[in-house]
Amino acid sequence: MKSLELYLSYRCDQKCIFCSEKSRMQKYGHKQPSQKELLAIMIGKRKEGYEHITFVGGEPTIHPDFIKILSAAKRLKYKTLLITDGQKLSQWGFALETLPWLDELVFSLHGPIPEIHDALTQRTGSFERQMRAMDFVEKIRREPFYFTSTVLTRLNFPHLESLVDLVCARPGAKGCLISNLTPNEDDPVGLYSEQAVRLNLLSKTFSKLINIARNQGKNIRFLGFPACALGRAREFSADCQEDFPLDVERMVRDSGLELEDSRQYGPRRSRFFPAVCGSCAWAGKRCMGILRAYYDHFGGLELAPIEGSVLGEHSHAV
Repeated sequence: MKSLELYLSYRCDQKCIFCSEKSRMQKYGHKQPSQKELLAIMIGKRKEGYEHITFVGGEPTIHPDFIKILSAAKRLKYKTLLITDGQKLSQWGFALETLPWLDELVFSLHGPIPEIHDALTQRTGSFERQMRAMDFVEKIRREPFYFTSTVLTRLNFPHLESLVDLVCARPGAKGCLISNLTPNEDDPVGLYSEQAVRLNLLSKTFSKLINIARNQGKNIRFLGFPACALGRAREFSADCQEDFPLDVERMVRDSGLELEDSRQYGPRRSRFFPAVCGSCAWAGKRCMGILRAYYDHFGGLELAPIEGSVLGEHSHAV
């Protein structure tokens, strides 16, 4: 299925300390694409065979014409996905208007309690509003409907088991996605090096998360991590999707700000394969490498090539 990611806004009411879009929000936050611009893009891409559309940002629900844009996408017979911080969906009326037009929903949830989530989003009350939004979705849809997405940091890493348990216990949740921290392009190492979790700590914790999700009948995936660092959890890596979405976002051109196609290639963004990966059976197939910022700061001693083949390994990386 040909997929499209549409950047509705580079504005956001939260100030997440790990935000990888911070520099773009500073550049483009003052100029949101109009409903007319976005409709033209959706019509054009639908004619090109695109069938799935993901609304991203910033925070896409901030766009003043969000519901009109979303409903137009459904009328064009797109399958729709919204990635949101959930703040506006904590308003009952907004949730009622939005959910009939959505096929999929992802909440950005970064901690199991306000003290962690709110500290990472730097917005007091954001955790409470997120929980209220989930309550509303469950009342309206009355079926498992949403996933959560969590960016891994040193602050929430010790609490991942509680977070996954919280999500998987909810009747409306389908599962969880745990994503690797990605550096802001204007600060590739600085703040990133203070927040990044070391790769050698992942395998044991991620195995526990898999067990929690399985026991509750829910899904779990890990995005953006080198496969060898995941141990047995690498079978749950989300890096292996074959078709990456086409991004449509703001670009600076001589004529001003324009909406243009931009391919980020999903989990490949800001990642590469150092020499040690040369003999790895998973490299470039189900693993997209290590973040360059991580490698520049911590080195690659935690990496070890996986032997054999993607379908049948002869040994595990150690």
